[in-house]
Amino acid sequence: VARLSGDEFLVVMPAATSTGAREVARRICEVFTEPFELIGTAWVTASVGVATAATAAGLDAGTLIRDADTAMYEAKAAGRGGFVVFDPSMRAESERQLELHNGLHLAIERDEFEVHYQPIVDGMSGTVHGVEALVRWQSPTGTVMPDQFISLAEDSGLIGAIGQIVLDRACDQVARWRRLPGCAHLTLSVNVSARQVLDADLVAVVAHAIDHAGLEPDALWLEITESMMMVDTRDTTETLAAIRGLGVHLSVDDFGTGNSSLSYLQRFPVEQVKIDRQFVTGMLEHSEDAAVVTAVIGMADALG
Repeated sequence: VARLSGDEFLVVMPAATSTGAREVARRICEVFTEPFELIGTAWVTASVGVATAATAAGLDAGTLIRDADTAMYEAKAAGRGGFVVFDPSMRAESERQLELHNGLHLAIERDEFEVHYQPIVDGMSGTVHGVEALVRWQSPTGTVMPDQFISLAEDSGLIGAIGQIVLDRACDQVARWRRLPGCAHLTLSVNVSARQVLDADLVAVVAHAIDHAGLEPDALWLEITESMMMVDTRDTTETLAAIRGLGVHLSVDDFGTGNSSLSYLQRFPVEQVKIDRQFVTGMLEHSEDAAVVTAVIGMADALG
């Protein structure tokens, strides 16, 4: 057993069969379902990738480690707390991920990110109340959608730089739109990731964006994910409170699909919940979805 780096460990079993390797992976995951007693009780999950010599081209150690690493990330993507056995079909995807990862660094230097705007419309009157900023990466090989690169940006630590680009450009654009006749009320919604909220510089980044653009703070809504509310630390609470102190609003995106406690809605200074689309799109056909939407609206009204 060896520690490679950070939170990554390697278990080498020279005489193990594929079945034996799976059994060890299962036992490791099982052990981690129990808490560790440190200063207090700590719960830690383990995501395990398994690779065997039978699937490694050339049978060298470097290939085995790379394949196990690829399978480990598949285990993380599947929800953590489990193991995945490497399959050769994963290799092409791994190479694509590496290509995207390397390209992200160059994308910032080459200014390859664009901000698109989705209108937020009152369904009754047809009035456009605001826009939501959506980032797109125009790579040399074509448009890359956020679901393909945001998690990579978070893992590589580039999400802060990308988020700042989106925020600066969107604030500047909406500030100019608000100076047009009939557009003074336009609001801007921008998504921020958990990594950005955990960054101590976020408040300064937001303050600079609205000041530089000349945008009224009241026009900006920052959207956090429901899972972000689970990161209930003093720093997180203070960061969100400081953002509200700027006059910027906070919204919870994709509400209803996470596992957060409703008490977090009381604890964090959020003013709006956006019900996840899986309930909204089905509410006219399925009474269960309609019931969830009605309940969330009622709860939001009660919380003001």
